[in-house]
Amino acid sequence: MKKEIAELRELVTPLSPKKDEILDFKEAQVFLKFSRSKLRQLIRDNEIPFSKKESRIRFSKNALVQWMNQ
Repeated sequence: MKKEIAELRELVTPLSPKKDEILDFKEAQVFLKFSRSKLRQLIRDNEIPFSKKESRIRFSKNALVQWMNQ
């Protein structure tokens, strides 16, 4: 039984959602391949998902992928 459970875990683990990665401005810029001004414009126009904490802009990598696929 333990062997079967171990085999099932090996099959399920790759399907499990990965923990969301949080990107700072520069990391998001590189990930999206946008210029600094383009990314700032998208933030200013509220056209891209982002959050602001202590005056620092952060991006959820999962949210950016979903946004790109819209």
